[in-house]
Amino acid sequence: EHTLFAASNDEMKANMCGLYYEGNAFVATDGFKLVKYTTDNSQEGEVSIIFPTQAMEVLKPLLSEDVMRISYNKEQAVITTEEAVVQTRLIDENFPAYGNIIPADDKEVVLPVKAILSSIKRVMLYTNKTTQLVRLTLAENTIKVEGQDPDFNNEAEERIPFDYEGEAFEIGFNGKNLQDVLSKLGKEELTMGFSDPRRAVKFTADDVMAILMPVMLDLWHSTATLPSTLSLELHSEYPVGTAQRLTPQADG
Repeated sequence: EHTLFAASNDEMKANMCGLYYEGNAFVATDGFKLVKYTTDNSQEGEVSIIFPTQAMEVLKPLLSEDVMRISYNKEQAVITTEEAVVQTRLIDENFPAYGNIIPADDKEVVLPVKAILSSIKRVMLYTNKTTQLVRLTLAENTIKVEGQDPDFNNEAEERIPFDYEGEAFEIGFNGKNLQDVLSKLGKEELTMGFSDPRRAVKFTADDVMAILMPVMLDLWHSTATLPSTLSLELHSEYPVGTAQRLTPQADG
């Protein structure tokens, strides 16, 4: 429930088109965002499998069961609870080695999720429909949420009071991705860890972690056109106004 939204629907990236189960954690990524949800479940032996997204959507009601047994081989898995037995095929691919893209944070702030989500929803009405660019600015005891569309001279901003006493920091995000991360994690507060507006931002709570890549702010107040699909590379220089893509390497 907290991770499936981050899975890719790009069939060319089959190893990201599902939910990775490793030990007691579920992980999903589409290359722009990554979510890891850690459970209290215990299991015998090492587990490392990828469930197809479609199967996990069907299984969602069962994932809250206190007791769940997973039997699997290379091709399929059988999930048994007190209420049902479900069989599904597995994705026979190597999930990206996501550990090497978890950012080190220089600073942390605690975000009031509900207030920020409400502001983003309103500000998104005034953003460019292609970039969906939203700018967050942290200043003394305030977070400013802004959106604009230079093509139509539209812009909006809202200020939210919260506890912050560090240096001013601004960063851009795709508004839809930011909305998804903040809403789907199901937390009233999230700790945002950040270091640089060009690097990934980490959102954490007690049992969940999300990583979201930024969008560069070069296009703020610019009428330049972005491609409909942002082309992003973490390890190389990127065109003006684009964001970065998470590029973990697959195991094996």
